[in-house]
Amino acid sequence: MEEIKENNSKKKFFKSKTMKICGRIIFGVLVVCFVFLLIGNFAGGNDVVFDVVHYRGYVVLTGSMVPDIYPGDYIVDIKTDFNKLKVGDFVTYRSEKHNDANGQPMIITHRIESIKNGQLTTKGMANYLEDTDHPTQKDYLGHCVMIIPKFGFVMNFLSKPAGMIILIALIIIITILDLLYSELKNDKLADEDENESDIKNQ
Repeated sequence: MEEIKENNSKKKFFKSKTMKICGRIIFGVLVVCFVFLLIGNFAGGNDVVFDVVHYRGYVVLTGSMVPDIYPGDYIVDIKTDFNKLKVGDFVTYRSEKHNDANGQPMIITHRIESIKNGQLTTKGMANYLEDTDHPTQKDYLGHCVMIIPKFGFVMNFLSKPAGMIILIALIIIITILDLLYSELKNDKLADEDENESDIKNQ
């Protein structure tokens, strides 16, 4: 009977330990992914950061690439060799003919329709006409390698001070709760061991 109780105690401990390790791994992976995406988002508007990390992230604002990319999606670009780009690739470039609301060259991600004499002809999947821009190597920012549906809304929020504060607060709260849970679990196991020891002595 005592052997059965001891085996059950070991099984509970092993199960608790396994769940705890899995939880920490999942939490760690999520934190790393968020940091990766936040750095990419920052690199999207900062060439110095991009030169260090070699990838960029952008929030899609328009529906010009529907049905492949929708407004609110988040895309990740890497800067591959311009001369290795091919028809069908989704590329991001700085427009020479269109400015954004801040008066800066608009950042556009469209599909390559043709390549001739070092110039790209691009078009949005939802557009009837090709772009009037013909980006060259100096305009080229990156090749789209990842699309995360609707994650752009999250990145927009996290890029703001309030979003960053909430994210950091959540990480701290989860860490504290994990520590408290560990302490309570250890106390509970210690009490169980003490009770079993008392029963054996009786």
